[in-house]
Amino acid sequence: MVAAPHPRRENPSCPERDWAIGEALYTLGDYRGATSRLKVAAGVPPAGPAGVRLAQALLADGHLETSRATCRAVFPTDPEAGLGVLLFDLLEGRSTELELELTPQTADAAMRHWVDALLASRNRGWTKLLARNAGAVTGLFPWLPGYLTRRAG
Repeated sequence: MVAAPHPRRENPSCPERDWAIGEALYTLGDYRGATSRLKVAAGVPPAGPAGVRLAQALLADGHLETSRATCRAVFPTDPEAGLGVLLFDLLEGRSTELELELTPQTADAAMRHWVDALLASRNRGWTKLLARNAGAVTGLFPWLPGYLTRRAG
């Protein structure tokens, strides 16, 4: 009798593959599935762009506190996570003093990803909080109030 090969040996962990599958699942709206794949891709502790997307997937899946903690863990390694920190502070009505090395175009795109993750959660309470506090950042993101109105409406 021949033993079947161990599945882990045939399919070893591949963060790049998990990130690609996680991104695909995220795009399809399967945030729970994306989260499981992105956890592998982001590593422990979570870091880099995969860690940012993991925090967004957690937020989209309705896990605000876990998303916030992940975002704060990733922030030292990826400045786009700083916009997640800003989003969470806006939800709480706190002011944020962050210095991020991002171009205005990159900051706009990254903030849209965070806002889209929040809207994907379908949590109207969170969306209302963000809309109420968005005025604090209209100097940086003048498009935000209109974007929230169009996307949440």
